[in-house]
Amino acid sequence: MRITHWTLKIKWEDGKEEYINDIPNFVATHVDPFLDELEELRAENEELGTRPIGSPTEIQKIKE
Repeated sequence: MRITHWTLKIKWEDGKEEYINDIPNFVATHVDPFLDELEELRAENEELGTRPIGSPTEIQKIKE
């Protein structure tokens, strides 16, 4: 399964939330490889029949 869209969700101190869809290339070039890894892990999980990734705990494992 491929990621077809991503965005930044910002939550301000006052609790208001905002979505940023227009991501500059200098940011996207660092985020895209991370998302590619997520796609690969999800594909592996689907092949093995394990649960899909996506919870904060599982995403944290990629950073390690």
